[in-house]
Amino acid sequence: MGRLFVLCEMCQVDMVDVSPFCGWRYQLGQVGDLADVTAPPYDVIGPEELIQFRQKHPANIVHLILPESLPDDPGPDERYQRAAALLAQFKLDGILARDHADAYYVYHQTFEIAGERYVRKGFLGRLKLSPFGEGQVFPHERTLAAPKADRLKLFRAVKTNLSPIFGLYEDPAGEVEQVLTTALAGQTGVQLIDEQRVLHQLWPISDPQVMSKVTSLMKSRPVVIADGHHRYETALAYREELVATGTITNELHAANSVMCMFVASEDDGLIVLPTHRIVKNWQGLTAQQIGMALTPVFEVDVVGSHATAAQDAWDLAQSCGNGCALALGTSADSTWVVAELKDVASMRLASPGKSAEWCQLPVSVLHQLVLPRLAPLVHPREEANLEYVHEDQTAARAIEEKSAGLAVLVPATSVTQVEMIAQGGEVLPPKSTYFYPKLRSGMVLNPLT
Repeated sequence: MGRLFVLCEMCQVDMVDVSPFCGWRYQLGQVGDLADVTAPPYDVIGPEELIQFRQKHPANIVHLILPESLPDDPGPDERYQRAAALLAQFKLDGILARDHADAYYVYHQTFEIAGERYVRKGFLGRLKLSPFGEGQVFPHERTLAAPKADRLKLFRAVKTNLSPIFGLYEDPAGEVEQVLTTALAGQTGVQLIDEQRVLHQLWPISDPQVMSKVTSLMKSRPVVIADGHHRYETALAYREELVATGTITNELHAANSVMCMFVASEDDGLIVLPTHRIVKNWQGLTAQQIGMALTPVFEVDVVGSHATAAQDAWDLAQSCGNGCALALGTSADSTWVVAELKDVASMRLASPGKSAEWCQLPVSVLHQLVLPRLAPLVHPREEANLEYVHEDQTAARAIEEKSAGLAVLVPATSVTQVEMIAQGGEVLPPKSTYFYPKLRSGMVLNPLT
């Protein structure tokens, strides 16, 4: 494992630095139900949902994380300044108030999937920033430039972490969770039930001995970013700007860190859902063409076009022995097939420098072998216009309604695979994982000043 070099030039440490913070929180006496003023992360809120959240409450967090542009704005960046002014007003009006002391914020999410109940347990704290590749904080997905530019403008304006990133750490003995669970006894928290019937609960733990114990336990545990890569890299860029301007002169400045939700990778409530691909274009592609393009590298089995073909193909893809199979549906002939990788050498050849573990992931095979082999079949040849969905029924419906040319059902990447890839210094294609449920923005805010 590599050493962690904190971005601050004044010091170097060889461990992860996790610390409590004194957060700003919505005041129930002012806003009523926390469900009305909190929201999912900015990057999973669709246009219709955004309107709904804005209408829920004038202080909803979306007014800050996705500030609105107005017709009479003098420039496109005016909305970021509007968010900063609104945040200041919320504080002035007592809608947001700062806690009285530093704390770790225990955060539980209770939810159901397929009729089974889960509880994901973790805590919010500050994570000292370090560039990827220089320490014990690891990414697992590639990031895009546009979202980082947008988030950096917001960082500069509000000088606050409005949403946490999501980090995984290893705790096979459950030491951290045991300390926090014991500390919860007699504590009063807050809660809300969101639009998907997920129960979110938050408790501040400000006992100095508990905080010291958690900080000490976390020092030897590498952190893999599960969600929030753009926000982490934006926090790094923001910190670099403050160092360059002389605003940060020591390691104690709040902008040296980023707010993070820490969840043990062994947690029973840690669920990763698959992320399927819908190719909006590529109309006219047929199952027969897919079979010809992918054989002999893949074994391609035609499932059919009957009413349950999509579900049958998905079940078959998930049951393949080596775990490297995909279910593909084409709207031109309403047919579903399953393609299972047989020629592993071809995948390694198409992925120079990648590990064997990376090459065995279905999402890697899709982007390295399948889509490149199908693209030449499209006339005129077009780059795949991808839409990402998490329910196989949604992808199947796109084929049934012929609103997309191709749908690909992709088995989920496991937590173990995510950690192995990340700690090996590799990253996955975008949208390779979907940790469910999403963390709620607005549960607590972390000031960077």
